Parts: sequence; structure tokens; C-alpha cells
Amino acid sequence: MFFLTSKGKGLIFSFLMVLSAIGAANAQTFNGPGFTISDGGGRVTASCSLVPVTGITSNVLLRSVSLNSASHSWIGDLEARIYPPAAAAPPSITNSFVLTSPPDSRGCNLSGNYRFIDTATQSIDAASTGCTSAQNIAAGDYRTSTYGGGTANGPLTSLSTSVGSLTPAQANGNWRVCVFDFATPDGGSVGSTSLDFAVVTAAQASINGRVTSLEGRGITGAKVILTDSSGNSRSVVTNSFGMYSFDEVAVGETYVVTVAHKRYQFQNPTQVLSVSENISGLNFVSTGE
Repeated sequence: MFFLTSKGKGLIFSFLMVLSAIGAANAQTFNGPGFTISDGGGRVTASCSLVPVTGITSNVLLRSVSLNSASHSWIGDLEARIYPPAAAAPPSITNSFVLTSPPDSRGCNLSGNYRFIDTATQSIDAASTGCTSAQNIAAGDYRTSTYGGGTANGPLTSLSTSVGSLTPAQANGNWRVCVFDFATPDGGSVGSTSLDFAVVTAAQASINGRVTSLEGRGITGAKVILTDSSGNSRSVVTNSFGMYSFDEVAVGETYVVTVAHKRYQFQNPTQVLSVSENISGLNFVSTGE
């Protein structure tokens, strides 16, 4: 990220791709069967639900993962993990992601429906702090988190950053939702699983600025061209005050903005930027005729 100052206005150009706006109305849900959690079995495929995902035709984000009718005593033995289609099967953990892995000391139980989603306020780790062996963790929504080691709560994670944006080729296929048990004697089961995907839709922003002489006078009739990373271009002409504007610019894209005039030359006629929000004051200054 860097700053460009022009006429006292700071422009923030972020070259990190940003997440586009996600609409829950565009969600697609896929269901998987239940399974018995292998008591002390560790990372085995028998402790997984195979969820076939088909028919996705747009880029998506994994919005949530659900363990339905989950039951298990002593959650400190457990690790819940998700395997996308490209991930190696258990016992490998390559390209897979932890949903929850509570501290060793937690003796309370799973009992109910548990959904992992980024909009939740706390992890299962946080919800189970100080729990007892006779206590059930309340069913509901939880944030994902990784193992913290020993008795410490693990750090929060998010599905949107851990799994990231998926193309149709990456999303379609057989996913595994697994709950692994690493110690005996306590068992459990999961009644069913579900994956919820949200279609990525591009948010929009605007870009505006001014084309001026060295003395600050607006230059009318300058042509400003906006070109996206695919080579698609559109142009506008500055008004009598030297002002221009582009609306409905997709965020998360890198653009090249150039200026030209039949009479004037410019100090910096080409600027490259990545749009993550509205940009005002993207100015061009002439060096003279």
C-alpha cells in the first residue's frame, strides 16, 4: 500500500485483492451424510462425511460448515477439519483447514447443531472456557479457530481467508467434513453435515479527479482512459473545470488510468491503481503545451 499526494489530497492505492461483497441470497447449500466418530481413531476417513458439490458455475466463497445432531463427550479429544476436493485424504492434512480443535483440558460435550461461520462472535474454545465434563456446549453459530496448544484457547480464523475464493473447478467435487477423536474412551457421532457457498458478486466504486495546468487551471477536453486487467477500456472527457469521473468501477480489480490532450503534455500521464473503495482526487498535472 502506498500514498500519492496531489493538491493536499491523499490517495490510498492498495495492491491487495479485496474480498467482494457476498450476498446471502446467492447461497448454495450441499448436504452430506452422518458418520460415527471413531473413538481414538485419529485422522481416519471413517470419521468424515463426504459432501458432493456440483453445479457451481460462478466463483464462490465457503460461507459456512455445519455439523448437525453432533454428539460427543469430552471435546478436548476432538479436531474438526474440512477437506476441499483438491486436498489429500486423511490422515494427511495437506490443503485442509481446521474448523475447531479445543484445548486438551476441555471435558464438556457436543450436543446439537453447530455451524461454523465468520459472522459468529466467538469460537467453541471461548464458549467452553471453564466447562465441566457434565456440561454441553450450547448449539449455535461459532467462529473457526485453530489449536492453541495445551490448555490455551486457539486463535480465531475465518473461512473467507482460510479457504478463500473458489473457482467452479475448485469448488465442484467431493468435500470431506471430518471430526477426529485422538483419545479413548469416549465416542460420538454426527447426524449430517452441510456446506453453504455464497456467490462472489463484484461491489462497485467510483474514480474521479481533475486535469490541470501547473498553475492549477482546469484543462477542458482532456481524454481520460480507464483500462482494466483484461484490456477493456472506457474513456471520458474533462469538463470546463478539468474534472472527470468514472462510475460503476468494479472493486478488487487493478486498473491503468491514462490522460491525453492534443495540446498538453503531462508529468505522469499513466497511473496504476487497485480499487478497493471510492477514489477521489486522482489528478493529472500538465507540464505545458
